Amino acid sequence: MDKLSWNAKLGVAPELWLGPMAESGRSRTPVSYDWLAEVARAGYAGIELHPTLPDDPRALGLLLSDHGLVLAAAPFVGGLLELTLDEEKRRIGPSLDLLLASDCRLLTYTDFTLSVRRDEATALADRYVLRRDDVRRYGEKLTRLADWLAAEGAMLAYQPRLGTFLASEVEIGLLLESSDVTVGFVLDTGVSAFEGADPAALVGRHKDRLRHVRIQAPRKPVAERARAERWSFPRLVREGAFTVPGDAAGTLDLAALGAGLARAGYEGWIVAAAERAPETRNPLEDAEMAMEALHAFADAASTPSQHEPARGEP
Repeated sequence: MDKLSWNAKLGVAPELWLGPMAESGRSRTPVSYDWLAEVARAGYAGIELHPTLPDDPRALGLLLSDHGLVLAAAPFVGGLLELTLDEEKRRIGPSLDLLLASDCRLLTYTDFTLSVRRDEATALADRYVLRRDDVRRYGEKLTRLADWLAAEGAMLAYQPRLGTFLASEVEIGLLLESSDVTVGFVLDTGVSAFEGADPAALVGRHKDRLRHVRIQAPRKPVAERARAERWSFPRLVREGAFTVPGDAAGTLDLAALGAGLARAGYEGWIVAAAERAPETRNPLEDAEMAMEALHAFADAASTPSQHEPARGEP
């Protein structure tokens, strides 16, 4: 079964095997693609693009088709806060060509300018934060980038990531208020929950801008220690603060999330994820566990009238 009951598609994030996406963007380090066979074995229909995958459209297409997979989205390491619009367009160009050649239309964009994601010495709580007026100006600039992508046949959706200057519920809300409808939203349940938000409520609040959903679950005791002891993002990853849906160690209300997505009429990708060090877990076992949980999640969400609206939803 490739699709959820309300027509959403199931994918998995390469980070289960390869680790969280870094600020450096594309990687030229040769890697094995054996993990793609495990993605297919676990039953997923697609993956997000990862910097270690081929940047030649033909090579990427053949690699994915050999495993019966498609591209769900292309994450992009952005720098629009400091770059000009033309500079960012030039940087995105090769990724856009790869995206369109792969019959994918979604570029998930995160601005890594001044990120602390690779900084062992800086606590997540000390990440760079924009003033409200700066967020508004940034939203206007991001709209111009998204409008350009739309004219080229692609969509932009902003993806909050821990350690960057746009991560909290308030910051993302202000960004979406300050940008046009061409700027979509990526819900990452792990990021939103770690930042103190209710993922199901965010679905209701931003359903018209929701373009992509990544499901990972915080491990509550680890996340609480991370906040109390002011951990850096690298330590958060090493200590395994996040896990896949279906893991009993994770804290995530899948029923409420599924009901919210069904009410919203969401038909995009649902991607299982976990920003943690791959060597600390068995990626295939995690992927299979997440797939089992997402099937149950789909069945529960197929009759949304059985669920009460999540807090904050209409």
